[in-house]
Amino acid sequence: MLTPLPFALHASAPCVPHAELALSLAAAFHTVDAEAVDGRIEALAEGLAVDAHASPRDQLDALAELAHDPRAPQVSVGGDVCCLMLDDALADAVAHPLVGAIVLAEVGRRRGLDVGIVSNGRHHCLGHEQLGEPLLLRADTGAVVDGRALPETLQWCCAHETAAMLLDELEERFLTWTRIDEALRAAELRLRLPLDEESEQGARIRVHAVRSRLN
Repeated sequence: MLTPLPFALHASAPCVPHAELALSLAAAFHTVDAEAVDGRIEALAEGLAVDAHASPRDQLDALAELAHDPRAPQVSVGGDVCCLMLDDALADAVAHPLVGAIVLAEVGRRRGLDVGIVSNGRHHCLGHEQLGEPLLLRADTGAVVDGRALPETLQWCCAHETAAMLLDELEERFLTWTRIDEALRAAELRLRLPLDEESEQGARIRVHAVRSRLN
């Protein structure tokens, strides 16, 4: 079962599943119902048509089919911040593409599939570690495509990296709607992630920039 630990504690742990850290991130902004989130993801996992014994391509195709299932969150690049919060996205059935990828990755993890998230910060996809072909499942369309056709370099992303991307998007949207306190919280949470020296310096600059708007 997913357990939303305090974000600072969860962010410091190695090898955290994407969904667990995403849920802890949501819990830093509001109260989450972890049992409801777990139940919705488990229902999706039970509906997946393959298991770990299927070929990697069949596994990726099955996840693509699940992406179009009415029970799965449908992706949207717009909307409120709710589509960036794992619990709200599952409850409302509308998710930002990155959150959609996180849901599919968690479904795959529960079924023993060797899948992970591949992203360049703009295109968020699901990849299979054992697939010899450069095929990716696009979270925004639910289609399996040749990753070489996507612009910009894509790379495997750990949960800390996907959490950083979620926080970037949350901060931007909170600032757009003049929700400065929440934008500052997002900026401060970014500092809880394991960052290299350059990234930490940039994160501190962003905290200062957001905090200055409170004056």
